[in-house]
Amino acid sequence: MNISVFIATLLGLWLRRGRVCPVMFAFPRKNSTQPTSSTRFRFWIAVFASLALLAAACGNDTSTAATDTASEAGTETSDEEAMEDDEEAMEDDEEAMEDDEEAMEDDDSPAAAEFADFDAVLEAAQGQTVQLWMWGGDSVLNDYINNTLAPAVAEQGVTLEQVRIDATSDGINRIISEIEAGEEDGAVDLIWVNGSNFSQGKDVGLWRQDWVSLLPNEALLNADDPTLFTDFGVATDGQEVPWSRAAFTFAFDSDRVENPPQSFEELAAWVAENPGRFTYPAPPDFTGSAFVRQAVQALGEDAAFELLDSMTDNLWQNGNNFPIDEAELNQLFGNGEVDLAMSYNPNFVQVNVDQGIFPDSTAPFVFETGTLQNVSFLALPANSGSAAGAIVAANVTLDPVLQAEKLIQVGVPSVVDIDGELEPSPFQLTDFGTPLEELQADQVGVLDERWRTEITQ
Repeated sequence: MNISVFIATLLGLWLRRGRVCPVMFAFPRKNSTQPTSSTRFRFWIAVFASLALLAAACGNDTSTAATDTASEAGTETSDEEAMEDDEEAMEDDEEAMEDDEEAMEDDDSPAAAEFADFDAVLEAAQGQTVQLWMWGGDSVLNDYINNTLAPAVAEQGVTLEQVRIDATSDGINRIISEIEAGEEDGAVDLIWVNGSNFSQGKDVGLWRQDWVSLLPNEALLNADDPTLFTDFGVATDGQEVPWSRAAFTFAFDSDRVENPPQSFEELAAWVAENPGRFTYPAPPDFTGSAFVRQAVQALGEDAAFELLDSMTDNLWQNGNNFPIDEAELNQLFGNGEVDLAMSYNPNFVQVNVDQGIFPDSTAPFVFETGTLQNVSFLALPANSGSAAGAIVAANVTLDPVLQAEKLIQVGVPSVVDIDGELEPSPFQLTDFGTPLEELQADQVGVLDERWRTEITQ
């Protein structure tokens, strides 16, 4: 308890006992007699007590003010200390950010410049074994990989082993599971991908970045060919290298057709002059869908569908029926029921002549106005255990001699200029004309549905 309050309380009790008015204690009460000595004594005691109370009150005010001043000073001190702490924290954050930036600069992840040049790649690749994961359903292509490509890679000090898979998704799933498990020495060093397999992997960081620029043979790629640098409409951004190509190719029997049409406009005119002698597989069959996409890329979507619709009544069986797939169309052509055939496999004439389905008078051709082309790529997983060897192997795939051998052995077009490197078969093309870029994968189904609703009804 405050001492002044304690004294005032005791004094008040004492004054009440002497019946002195606490407020007007300096005057005798009404009707009282002259003050006695005892009364005067109490009077002066009251005066001195009042002065003491007044002094105590002033002291309390002074103490309170001092306390407030001290409190304000303490608050200011605390604020200054808090500001100093904040500044120190900001400095720590800046140091942490600088450390992070230095760590990013020193990062040896696939996105960083691990190799100064191809010589450094070649040195690091010596003795490495590269696992090439790819669809293994083509025995002719498998023979090329193992008997032609692999020996050429071995000359560079790298062992190339083919891992045959039933579907590209098998390899993609293996890469994902290893990366999620933190596996840095992954089993997949190169993988044959294109389309959605590449784009989905790119979105989640499955592929090594900026490695294609290290390849000396990258200079052989035609910079003006968009099909070599976009994969179904998605920019490759140096994360995969082209190694093979598909081109939409037509066939005609020279004993029946002297001058085949060279554009969609010429095709429509030819169909009108030769009713019942042309047809194409019904989308969403792969070949039929590609035929529609080539028309769209050459003419524009609305113009393409207008042209296709104008031909329908003059097609085989008056357009009431369409072949279900490329195999049925090949049989119709081989039997002489129609005069033109088509495929996204540019080697299909050679294959069907060899199998006796097409006559020897068959020849391949492409439209002069452009050819729908689809390039196959090799991607390098971000967690490859033999990245240097994979880069060396990818560079070898672009060698013009090997690209020419691939065309001769497999019938698959080259992605580099191979003029003078081979003697072409009369059933194979070496020039596929102006490339028409493939559409993005999500547009294919839209066009197939439009064909179903507008052409067949």
